[in-house]
Amino acid sequence: MKRIFCSLILWGVVALMSVAAPKLKFYDAQQFTLVGKLMPGTFNPYHRIDTVKYKGFDKKELLQVRESAGMSIAFKTSSRTIAVKCEFGDVEWPQNSTGIAAHGFDLYIKKDGAWRWAGSGARSQETLNKALNLATSMDGTEHECLLY
Repeated sequence: MKRIFCSLILWGVVALMSVAAPKLKFYDAQQFTLVGKLMPGTFNPYHRIDTVKYKGFDKKELLQVRESAGMSIAFKTSSRTIAVKCEFGDVEWPQNSTGIAAHGFDLYIKKDGAWRWAGSGARSQETLNKALNLATSMDGTEHECLLY
C-alpha cells in the first residue's frame, strides 16, 4: 500500500511539473536584427571581422575577432518566457573572469523609452548547450528586447 501511495504521489508531481513547465519555441537569432556588428557579410554572422578577406591574425587575435562581444540581437516578443539556447564554437573557461563575462547573456527590455535590465545568466561546462531562462512570468504584452 505504501509503495502504491508513493507511486501516486510521484505521478502527481510529474504531472504538475509537466503542466508548470512552459513549452519553449526557439527561433534562429539570424532572423532578427544584429546590432553592433563591425563588418556585415562575414562567413559566420556572429564574427566581428571577415577573417576570410582579412588575413594576418595570430592564433589569439583570430579567436578574438571571431567572438561576438559587443554585438546584440534586437527583437520584439509577447512571450511570457525568454530563454536562450546556443552552440558555442571555441569555449574557453578563463581563470581571470566569471562564466557570465566569458559566455553569458544579458537581456534588456525597453520600458518607458529606457532600456532596463531584465535578466542574465550563463551555463556551466556540464549544461553549456541546454536552454537557459533569462526572463519568466512576463505579462504577455509585446516587449522590445536586446540580448547581449
